[in-house]
Amino acid sequence: MNPVPNLTTTENQGRSYRAFRETACWTVNVGTEEIGQVWRAERDDGVKCWMQHPSVLGFSLPASTVIAGYSRTTKKRAAADVFDWHRLGGLSIMSGDWTLHCHRAFKFGDRDEHGYLALHGDGRSRWVSLYHNETEKPHMGMMGSPGWHAVGTRGHRMVTVHQASDAQEAVEILLPCIGQEPSPEDKRPLLPLPCERHFGSLAGLAVTPVPV
Repeated sequence: MNPVPNLTTTENQGRSYRAFRETACWTVNVGTEEIGQVWRAERDDGVKCWMQHPSVLGFSLPASTVIAGYSRTTKKRAAADVFDWHRLGGLSIMSGDWTLHCHRAFKFGDRDEHGYLALHGDGRSRWVSLYHNETEKPHMGMMGSPGWHAVGTRGHRMVTVHQASDAQEAVEILLPCIGQEPSPEDKRPLLPLPCERHFGSLAGLAVTPVPV
């Protein structure tokens, strides 16, 4: 039977996020284990944003539904997000001074998809998506070849890795490319920027990872 997170009201800690201020807080527990918190933040104009604070990360970020707008975030989704960080902890990846924490994992037939937040020891952070294909998927173009693929961004430029032998190789090629500061060219939002592509060992190309 899958564990179910439960919420317990706890003390307001006075946190803030952008123009939002904390107005209420709940601890998220699985059994007797505390796995994080969710807190409600409110702006002066009355707009609310529900925040997640997973213990594994040690900091807060908006509920994942914030992509549709602050007002679309919910307490239930924020709690589910905290639980996802907890239950997917076994999929974490280490690469040099980077730690990749998994927050999303799906399987569609013989294709796996994983979402990660990569945190560097110096405070840098990057979002990374990993995909694995067991078989060729011609309709997906370069993303459909067998092997592991990784996707991230540097500024406004998408950076991809194709045909890596495993997830470790994919992130070790990707992170040096997206971990660096964007160039002025990478920051040009008004023009479509060409994707920067790299290839892993399954492509038969020599790969020399740059030190992280």
